Amino acid sequence: MASGFNPTPSTSGLAAHAGGLPAEWKWAALFVPPAGFEREWRAWLAQAQKEEEQSTLAYWAKR
Repeated sequence: MASGFNPTPSTSGLAAHAGGLPAEWKWAALFVPPAGFEREWRAWLAQAQKEEEQSTLAYWAKR
């Protein structure tokens, strides 16, 4: 991913919530949004997906 991409900004309530969870629980959040953070989770996931697509396209463009 690009170095400027920050999927969980420090001002985010979801970031504060995720920061207190064990590392293995963070993967579960990709599939089940934390209660009360559904809108923020969807926005983060859309950003992450777009960044991954751009990264993949850039990789294949260099080959």
